[in-house]
Amino acid sequence: MYIDDDNYLAQEKFNGERRMVEHDDNYKTKGYNKKGKEVQLPGSIVKSINNTCLLDGEIISDKLHIFDILSLGDNSIKENSCIDRLNVLERMTFGIAVQIVKTAYTRSEKQKRYNDLIKNNAEGIVFKL
Repeated sequence: MYIDDDNYLAQEKFNGERRMVEHDDNYKTKGYNKKGKEVQLPGSIVKSINNTCLLDGEIISDKLHIFDILSLGDNSIKENSCIDRLNVLERMTFGIAVQIVKTAYTRSEKQKRYNDLIKNNAEGIVFKL
């Protein structure tokens, strides 16, 4: 149903540790778990983020897989549409330890992504309105 519905996009679901990652104007990078408690981030991830922003993602080993951005600079963008936020995210650059999760938008892209994830025994797929 979600694959056929153009109102939904799709991203791979990772089996990592959920993290909000904040990089501030003072060049400090902080990680927060699902409960909002500050947690230490691998140094490779800290070194890979240089934009003032708030990111949402999952950490697997020493890589951060970003699937959303909630603020850029001093501006909250969490009220923007998911597509608008992903467009902002895809224009950003990060170091080697940060990867933006690939997003499928069209029916054919979503079907291909789904098939690839099944073939590779991935954790799953997430559909967002």
